[in-house]
Amino acid sequence: MPARPLRHVTSIFGVLRDRELRAFWMSDWVSDAGSFVTFIALAVYVNKLTGSPAAVGLALGLRSVPWFTIGPLAGLLADRLDRRAVMVVSNLARAGLVAVLPFTTTLWQIYVIALASAAFGPLFRSARSALLPLIAPEERLVPTLAVVETTHQVLHTVGPAFGGLVVLLVGARPAFFVDSASFVVATLFLLGLRPRGRPAVSGERTSAVRELRDGFRCPPSAPTPC
Repeated sequence: MPARPLRHVTSIFGVLRDRELRAFWMSDWVSDAGSFVTFIALAVYVNKLTGSPAAVGLALGLRSVPWFTIGPLAGLLADRLDRRAVMVVSNLARAGLVAVLPFTTTLWQIYVIALASAAFGPLFRSARSALLPLIAPEERLVPTLAVVETTHQVLHTVGPAFGGLVVLLVGARPAFFVDSASFVVATLFLLGLRPRGRPAVSGERTSAVRELRDGFRCPPSAPTPC
């Protein structure tokens, strides 16, 4: 790699010298890596339990349901609560739910837990997106986004292979504990961030229902204000 591009990449990753940004970044990729372990382990576990590809597909498909059902509400909640606290609670809840999966013996139990665990995903992601500009304001935001999103995309490329390797080495049931532990480790990194409390409100706070209705009536991409 030529010297100039190398210096440019090094300068971008230099944002990780900041303690809070480094903790945020570490939490992000640890959590992402663990999630891929459960993704593969869930497919293997359901297949061993039922031998049905349809059951496997439904178990994995349920994990996407919260993103288009409660996703719009997740942003509203994140705007009203301490973002770090939302992320911590979401991680710990998912850690507990995933840790229960190895003890399930029926398909409906797996479906319920998989859906409940996935329900915290949109809430966590909304709080994460809102918290990052507070940790990396102004001129540091763009290089921070470059580092965080690059790592995120790399993990989404190699994550399935990593998850498959973990399941191959330890088995499907123990692999759930690996993901549960990853949520706990990610939470420990999040606790290294300074608490910022609930977002400050300028003017009168409108109801969540009204904000949601206004959002659907006048999306951000609208050419003129509603």
